[in-house]
Amino acid sequence: MLEALAPGRPSPRQRPRALLADDSAQDAEVLSLALQRHLQGLELRWTEGGDQLMEQIEDWQPDIVLTDVHMPRFDIFSTLPQIRQRWPLLPVVVVSGLVGDEVAVQLIKAGASDFVAKPGALRLGRVVERELRDVQERRERAALAQRLQDLFQRVLDHLPVGVWVCNEAGEVVYGNPAALGLWGRDAGDALARFGRHQSAGCSPERIEIEATEDQRKVALS
Repeated sequence: MLEALAPGRPSPRQRPRALLADDSAQDAEVLSLALQRHLQGLELRWTEGGDQLMEQIEDWQPDIVLTDVHMPRFDIFSTLPQIRQRWPLLPVVVVSGLVGDEVAVQLIKAGASDFVAKPGALRLGRVVERELRDVQERRERAALAQRLQDLFQRVLDHLPVGVWVCNEAGEVVYGNPAALGLWGRDAGDALARFGRHQSAGCSPERIEIEATEDQRKVALS
């Protein structure tokens, strides 16, 4: 059974992938059986220990990570934030049998998606199925948001009217080509100009008023 978990070359993405990090081959086999009973189409890869977990994620690009807590040369509390920073949508389920409720809560706060005790491995299949479904929905929402952002960018780029985009603090973060043509030769000049106004208390409304005055000057010149 363990051969199905053995590391190998990544295959073309056809099934959801689960990367399992555990220094116990026996525990890995038990968890594998529990998962395959619930999710027959799941592709599993086993890595013995957590010291190569980041490299395995980078190389194989799994859809979910399952990891033990206590492994040689592995600090889960420093690894979880690294995973969350590099792969924000990647769910990480901690599977261990030697931690209490307080530590389990700390793991969730550190970035774990869920905690499953090894004695309750039958629950693992349901947790993995839920996380895979949730991450797919998050990816679809992120892809939609990116498409909408790209569309908004194209609309701004082709508008004949100058537009400045500000963040919540009122700082200019983008000027479309029409705006740059009116108030600056490049984005750096234009943003630096309004950045100085911002330091003096400029607001998005003030930028709009000043932009209107500049447009009037151009029209009269």
